[in-house]
Amino acid sequence: MEENILPVHPGRARKRARNESQWRRAQEKAERYSAKDLPQVPTCNHNKKAIYECKNLTLADAKGFHDGFYAYKTKQAQDAFLLKFCHVTDVQRRRPRAGTQSGRQAKYSTKLSLKERIPLPLLHVCQSAFLGILQIPSHRIRRVAEVYKKTGGLVKEKRGGDHTSH
Repeated sequence: MEENILPVHPGRARKRARNESQWRRAQEKAERYSAKDLPQVPTCNHNKKAIYECKNLTLADAKGFHDGFYAYKTKQAQDAFLLKFCHVTDVQRRRPRAGTQSGRQAKYSTKLSLKERIPLPLLHVCQSAFLGILQIPSHRIRRVAEVYKKTGGLVKEKRGGDHTSH
């Protein structure tokens, strides 16, 4: 007996198609780099001489910046987004404080800024406002800035297997 082979609907086939988004490791990775909380509106009280414009931020600006950051699902893309809004420079002058131990000296300083609206320039904000909006720890910005200052590039992914041939 000869039977004709007919195509089968993918839902009814015996061998299931790969659905990598349902894998446990992929779900953990997506959860690791997704938003944990809503952005916090900065409540900074800078004096009038400060260059920070935290008071000019609205909730819509903070939410838009937060959503723009978490629209990227991978760490490398998020780090590139961070670097786009961080200006890394060498420390100009080191001033010793009287009566305190020097501890570690910073090798660089960062200017953090947010994009408020398209035609207007970037807003300079303090680090606590920047971290509060993005809900990330300070060491993440520090690491991105250090690697950029040393190598001129982004942090390389060292997790998992072979990332060079992909």
